[in-house]
Amino acid sequence: EGNRIVYENPYLERRNAFLWYVYMEAIENEGKYLNDIIDTLWAILEETNWCIPAHNHHTRNNDIIPHEGDSALELFTGMTAAYVSAGYYIFKEKLDAISGEFGNRIKKKIHREVFDNFLEKDYWWLGFGERKPNNWNPWCVCNVVNSLINLEQYGEYEYRLLARAASVIDNYYSQYPQDGGCDEGAGYWSVGCGNLLEY
Repeated sequence: EGNRIVYENPYLERRNAFLWYVYMEAIENEGKYLNDIIDTLWAILEETNWCIPAHNHHTRNNDIIPHEGDSALELFTGMTAAYVSAGYYIFKEKLDAISGEFGNRIKKKIHREVFDNFLEKDYWWLGFGERKPNNWNPWCVCNVVNSLINLEQYGEYEYRLLARAASVIDNYYSQYPQDGGCDEGAGYWSVGCGNLLEY
């Protein structure tokens, strides 16, 4: 129908619910929200991919149904990875005690949806081509690095991710204006310069 919110509202509601369950369990630490964390986490992990339809032009298949393995690193994919990895970081011991499949599935999904795409694909927002990067650059890179830190894996593969992240951020920073303005207006400051500073 061309209306983004039809898909995005329930997509974001699921992620926001997951975050709130994580917050509440972290505050109370009584196990009351653990089942809710598991339910929403598993539902997110079961999604075919994390790319929203409005950004589906980044994927190979132009179809209304998501295809397995046909993923793209875009704003919402990176955000989802950061949320999921943060929840796992906080409750790793509790989740692993229930099933080791949580960690396996989270790592496999984030590698496929985020890390592999970041290393292997040449998105315009990376800033390596003719087009100047916009706020997608620090927004996505910050989520890549946050997800990497949350998963606490530091091998050769992860150092390749960090090296690429540094190059990509350099592309953004090298053309950032002296006045600190954001290419899409002040409302995007937090995900433009804000994520640059967080990175």
